[in-house]
Amino acid sequence: MAKNLSLILVLSIVMLACKPESETDAFWDGINTKDKYQPFTFALTSSQIETCASISQPTLTSMLNAEFEGIDNANINASMMFSSISDPQYSNIAEELKFLFDLNGNNTFTNYPAFVNNLTCFNTDTASFFESIRTQINSSPKIKLGIKTVIDKKDLNIYVKGEYQDNVTSSHSIAIYIYRKSEWANQETPSGTESIKFKNKIISATTPTVGSTLNRNNKGATFRKVGTFHFSNENRSNLGVLAIVYNLENDKPFEVLNSLKLETL
Repeated sequence: MAKNLSLILVLSIVMLACKPESETDAFWDGINTKDKYQPFTFALTSSQIETCASISQPTLTSMLNAEFEGIDNANINASMMFSSISDPQYSNIAEELKFLFDLNGNNTFTNYPAFVNNLTCFNTDTASFFESIRTQINSSPKIKLGIKTVIDKKDLNIYVKGEYQDNVTSSHSIAIYIYRKSEWANQETPSGTESIKFKNKIISATTPTVGSTLNRNNKGATFRKVGTFHFSNENRSNLGVLAIVYNLENDKPFEVLNSLKLETL
């Protein structure tokens, strides 16, 4: 009996020693979470529509450059969304999020460009759009988020940790998006086709667009989510990661509980 117990003990030690670091509590405990709420905002835009050249990217760039009073660029997560399937910059993620507002959703999307914050579509009403962001930045997050990445050859392994600061008894989900921090591409302008620099264009996701469902949790609980992005055709230094927790109704996102970006991978 003693020999059997010793063998079991040895096997247990060996199994623990062979456990990948990313599956250990110590690994996850080392991921720090941010205690601020960070709005997720984006522009539904088109590289084929002239008016987008003077509104979409310039507005986003100005926010990222902290040019609007009361909007801290370090605490907003702004992205470009090219949702038309005929657009050279198209992504299915942008199209699926656009469905929340067009004829497949609540009909609040009326034209390109359109500005969205907290999954409310403001179209070109930038005054209301900015005010929404200013209000949200001062919110207390129900879930604090932290992100860590580990490079394995050409795989970007992404680890997202959430810490509940309040009870969340509604359906919610975690989405992980990959974006290019900058990219030169063609844009139709009143002067013709010009090459401009697009900022923060979402290109992929390691989860479904609307996120992977999370269990309802109470204050003090945590969640862990892992994703992998293969970046063989990408410049790693030009990539960023964006994690978003959506509040769901009928399996459809209607609110952002929190978001967080990581730009140094």
